[in-house]
Amino acid sequence: MNAKQFAILCAALAAPFFLYTAFNPNLVGVDSYFYLENICHSAMYLDQPPYASMIFKQFPCNILAIKAILYGLALVSVIAVAKTGELYHKNGWLAGLFAIGMPIFVLEATRLENEQLAYPLLFAANYFLLKGVKTKSNVDKLIGLTLIVAAGILWRGAAFYILPYALLIIPLIPVALISIALFKAQYLAHFFPTRQVHENMLGIGLIYLGIPTFTILGAFLEYTIAIPTIFWLITSYLNAKFTIHVVPFLAIGTLNLYNHPTLNKME
Repeated sequence: MNAKQFAILCAALAAPFFLYTAFNPNLVGVDSYFYLENICHSAMYLDQPPYASMIFKQFPCNILAIKAILYGLALVSVIAVAKTGELYHKNGWLAGLFAIGMPIFVLEATRLENEQLAYPLLFAANYFLLKGVKTKSNVDKLIGLTLIVAAGILWRGAAFYILPYALLIIPLIPVALISIALFKAQYLAHFFPTRQVHENMLGIGLIYLGIPTFTILGAFLEYTIAIPTIFWLITSYLNAKFTIHVVPFLAIGTLNLYNHPTLNKME
């Protein structure tokens, strides 16, 4: 990725954040204000991991400044998606642009929750784990696993990331089994939909995703992308909270179609 491509990604992500700030002086979502209380009044959100609370206490009590921080976190995620795309195509940086174009990415990026602290780490973990699979590098795989653990300290849902990669990296199967044993209550709570919470209603996540079918088909052109895509589509169908995690793979799926020889020949 060169400087011009980086600048394009920065500008593309800045556009929705500018609109978010210019036309909405508030934060997105009711839960964001629980975390704002943590920032401004040192209130502890009951279900928040302690390290996430410690980080939030370092945030300024200023909504404009918080939006700038959220932009920075989202930009790291976009760069991680772009770098992951470069594992598959020379113009792979476009995957970052495709990710920004998915409504769920912008919606989640503008929320103030502890998940937003974990997303950059998890998207970077995708890069290192997939790089490790493609290059057979155990060092990259270890870095990816370490990033997942670090993200898990900030957001417990990061434990889900082990599951799809266990199908690509055999030594991760025992880790996945241990993860299931330790977090089985949370797995069950999130895998089964409920009508009590809007984002836990069956199928809501795929509506939030807002993507055409061809993007999914593009993800199936590469097995290392297809496996996590299938996993995250299933979890997205069951719980909308996980929908954003399919974005990197669908962005690369779009890239696969963009670079497909047959489609390139079509006028």
